[in-house]
Amino acid sequence: LEFIDQTVNITNGLLSYHLGAHSFSMYKLLNFDSFGLLHTGQLGDVTIGSFSKPKNLNKNSYKEIKGLSKKLIHKVKPPSFEYENLEQLLFYTRGFNGALSGNFVAQEFTETTSPYLHPDFLNYCFSIPNKFRNNHYIYKKWISSKYKDASNFQWESIKAKITSPTIIINNKQVAVSKIPEFILKGINYRLGLNINTRANKGYQMNPYSYWYKTNQGLKEFINEYYLLNIHLVNDTELQKDCKSLFETGNVIEKFQVLTLLSFIKQFLKSK
Repeated sequence: LEFIDQTVNITNGLLSYHLGAHSFSMYKLLNFDSFGLLHTGQLGDVTIGSFSKPKNLNKNSYKEIKGLSKKLIHKVKPPSFEYENLEQLLFYTRGFNGALSGNFVAQEFTETTSPYLHPDFLNYCFSIPNKFRNNHYIYKKWISSKYKDASNFQWESIKAKITSPTIIINNKQVAVSKIPEFILKGINYRLGLNINTRANKGYQMNPYSYWYKTNQGLKEFINEYYLLNIHLVNDTELQKDCKSLFETGNVIEKFQVLTLLSFIKQFLKSK
């Protein structure tokens, strides 16, 4: 997470630096002379599943997009063009412009590929009615039928086996055994309590908040980078927004500010 300038230089500031810094720190240690393509499973979950849920299949609204932060979203003007439906919108924004943007960093070292992005396969999956793809219905049926042993593993999105009883709450599939945890998480989120014990203890794939709280060296580096570069924002209103987002926001929002500062330092300072 200290590779701020290196990552922003590669991505031209098109995504928050933390989304590519971890892979950059790994790729630079590898010798790619003996490797060909970097095989990924990108967008596999939504290609054989679906981005959209039953009640919003026909929606086409940028309000449905989950951003890294919504504190200043009212100042961002949405594009004027529209997509056919919410699933297509999310594929382009969260999928191609979001998840696949991590390939910018990988392509500094090698080329990437994902079988789920082959046009023929994409078209075939999209030809399947959404009701069969939603919540990976047909995918789970395939697993249970063709490779039953795999159904004994926990399904990441519901934190339970795919054979576990589930219900739909707020348009989300929830395992019956996880209902209390789901409700508590919802209360924490809506009230801004930030008392999710698992998250605070680092039980996440990328526990940024946990690292920021427990790694004093990283915390000092992030705060120092901000203090040394915030003056680069010449626009008074924008600087005020940056200060507010960094000083009162969570660690992801701090990363967003650092990304902007790095972009200005590397691409605009000399102009």
